[in-house]
Amino acid sequence: MDTVSPINANGLVELLLGLIFVVFLIFALAWAFKRFGNGGLGMSGLIKVIAAMSLGNRDRIALISVGDKQLLIGISPGRISTLHVLEEPIDLLNDKDGESFSGDFKHELANKIQSLLTGEKA
Repeated sequence: MDTVSPINANGLVELLLGLIFVVFLIFALAWAFKRFGNGGLGMSGLIKVIAAMSLGNRDRIALISVGDKQLLIGISPGRISTLHVLEEPIDLLNDKDGESFSGDFKHELANKIQSLLTGEKA
């Protein structure tokens, strides 16, 4: 009886080339998605994260811009809460006096948010 082995050199080469092509295709698509964004799959231009700060291992606050409004949100595992809706948008690059911020960004953001919540001038 003459049997043909299902595994031969040509079959292994085809299998290996197919696997290499699939892995290459996955990496190429991941690179293209990262490079060019989601290309209209969502509303990426409408919501922007202006700044974020960690409050602990799992909790964060973030200042986001939605259209012409800015929101301060709290982010915890399984929950996102609006902490404050800003009446006047914060310009983190320039103060109201036109002076640039200096020093640590995290501390500048915390000071600016604290002054807004207490009603004091930073």
